[in-house]
Amino acid sequence: MLTPRRILDALAIVLGLWLVISATAFLPMEKSLAMGTMVVFGLVIVAFAMWGETEYSHAAPELLNILMGVLVFTAPWYLGFTPLATMTWNCWIVGGALFVLEAFALPHDPMMRSPHQPA
Repeated sequence: MLTPRRILDALAIVLGLWLVISATAFLPMEKSLAMGTMVVFGLVIVAFAMWGETEYSHAAPELLNILMGVLVFTAPWYLGFTPLATMTWNCWIVGGALFVLEAFALPHDPMMRSPHQPA
């Protein structure tokens, strides 16, 4: 069943894939550490979002992707590619969008967080 939470997780998958593609397209080869880190971040975002797609997942994948959104947003500063405006703005947009999407995807029903509890 297509629920709003699954749609938001699908959008997080798209953001993670975009981060992988954009890192290889926008970052020059002399910034290979930043490029590799962004590719790994994108793949981790995809993995957490796919974990969130499972029917009985807890809030952990969404919380971890919120953390990934913060890491992606702050990456231009700690990886040192702020002079590259295109990739810096890309990280700010992807990180902020991921943070907001996953915050909305958090399950608000306590029974969704732990499906093994008795009703």
